[in-house]
Amino acid sequence: MSLIEDWEVPRRAPGLFDALARERIELERYPIVDFGVPREGPGFARLLRDVERRLAARRWGSGSLQRGPRPDGGGARDPS
Repeated sequence: MSLIEDWEVPRRAPGLFDALARERIELERYPIVDFGVPREGPGFARLLRDVERRLAARRWGSGSLQRGPRPDGGGARDPS
């Protein structure tokens, strides 16, 4: 997730979004003014819940390389 404003990207992280796309890393953007707060609280909360849901699905999906028990108590620990 990126919270940086559009003008900051070329100045502070040139090529960041292109590099993420090349590596097929998904990126959600929600630009927030420095030292500011999200302009629309409920929408930002929905975005965070969606990102959390998608990360959890990947972490505990088939073929997961994550270690440790699932938060719902299912699955076995990876012994390594």
